[in-house]
Amino acid sequence: MTAKVPVAFGSENSPVEIAATTSRVFLGVQLQCAQCHNARTEPWKREQFHELVAFFGRARIIQHKDVGGRGTPYAIEGREDGQYFMTDKKDPSHLIGMTPRFLTGESVSADASDAERRAALARFITNPKNPWFARAYINRMWTCLMGWGFYPTVHDLGSGKPSLYPEVLDLLADAREELRGAGRSTEDANWQSVFDGGIVELVRNGRVDEARELLRTCLSSSSV
Repeated sequence: MTAKVPVAFGSENSPVEIAATTSRVFLGVQLQCAQCHNARTEPWKREQFHELVAFFGRARIIQHKDVGGRGTPYAIEGREDGQYFMTDKKDPSHLIGMTPRFLTGESVSADASDAERRAALARFITNPKNPWFARAYINRMWTCLMGWGFYPTVHDLGSGKPSLYPEVLDLLADAREELRGAGRSTEDANWQSVFDGGIVELVRNGRVDEARELLRTCLSSSSV
């Protein structure tokens, strides 16, 4: 199976690099810090990183030729077999087979095909129960529109550091999930009117109910 890649992986062609990029872009989490050992300043275990990598254990990046100066397209091509292994730190000659498992605990069989692995990962990432995806999206969009974000960077959600205005972030993330649940596009939502309406000031002054009503009013006026 060959499919278009929704993010630019550059020349990265290893499951480790693909998983690290996926985590940064879609979750706002610097999971690669746990590649060699448990993260020292973040809550991630080494096994968690390599379990995420295992979703790409049967995948590889294919680079196609630049046609007509339109840029170099990339695609992911699946392999029929192959597993991903983590090196045993106590005995580097010993390799440990890893089951594809997401950060929230959901997993697929180690026998799953490449297509099944990546389809499952897409479901796990976009699941409303995943605490990072919607907030990573909101933090990235807010940073682009306002010039500052809820976190120091767009890749900092998994560090355990508290966000700025967590009530605002939660309101926006919940509103985004409500739009998705109603089958509406989040790209068509009138987010700018939310920002212009002073949602931060409302929450800062303890007027959370008014902030929530502002969200409802602005988003209900968006195109369906």
